[in-house]
Amino acid sequence: MPGLTVSTDLLEFGSVLCGQCCIITLQLFNHMEVPCEWAITDTSIVKPKIDKFLPLHLRQKLRKEMKPLVPVFVVLPPCGVLMPGLKVNVQILFSPQE
Repeated sequence: MPGLTVSTDLLEFGSVLCGQCCIITLQLFNHMEVPCEWAITDTSIVKPKIDKFLPLHLRQKLRKEMKPLVPVFVVLPPCGVLMPGLKVNVQILFSPQE
């Protein structure tokens, strides 16, 4: 069974000004004897829902007025396959927009 060890279980970005960016690097280590496929996804991006019972012209207007969604967190690389005994550095970028 695949397994990964993460170098830290807490990401502390501290105070970051809106529009600025803070990057934390963590390390994944495959301590098992089989390859491990991994992925880190950002669940903080929530697309606002538009009421389907609104008249069509109002729904279209709301869609045009909505800001494009900008992710607050970016993970680089977001996924991969880690071979047995190997490590990979993963960068977590935090950039608050509000």
